Amino acid sequence: MAASDHGLRIIRHWREVGGNAVVFDIKDSDGSVNIPFEHPLLGQHQVYIHDVPSLVRFLHQQNMHAIARIAIFRDERLVKEHPELAVQSRQEPPSLARKRQSWSGPIQPAKVQDYNIALAKHVAQLGADEIQFDYVRFPAEGDQKDASFAYQSGQPEATQTGTEARLNWQ
Repeated sequence: MAASDHGLRIIRHWREVGGNAVVFDIKDSDGSVNIPFEHPLLGQHQVYIHDVPSLVRFLHQQNMHAIARIAIFRDERLVKEHPELAVQSRQEPPSLARKRQSWSGPIQPAKVQDYNIALAKHVAQLGADEIQFDYVRFPAEGDQKDASFAYQSGQPEATQTGTEARLNWQ
């Protein structure tokens, strides 16, 4: 909505009442990317903010700070299209698949992390003053002992001892 006529009216009103910044969604927790962006993990998507530089210029003309929000690891679309990147369950059948389907595995540097970093770099090049990373964490709901995260060799492996989690290096 940020770049729509209605959104621009809200922004003007926000400025009139003393607002000095606007946070607009680039990627929401459902995984939708709202700007033109190409990446192998994204595929076809609906574009709502067609011209980010124009939106940023408008915000600057209003003496407002332009903050682009990117939901990082909570990403329904990504794990629906790439289930191998989701937080997995240790049980068979995987009970967490339903409970955690919107969470991608935070420790997948070559895939999940690189995808989000590429999106953030792109938005920064389009002129956003700040990038607000949201959901930069492991999932907190569901049975944590059942969660299985993909680790690469040399990365810490999570183990549970009592109510305390600790990391062990392989």
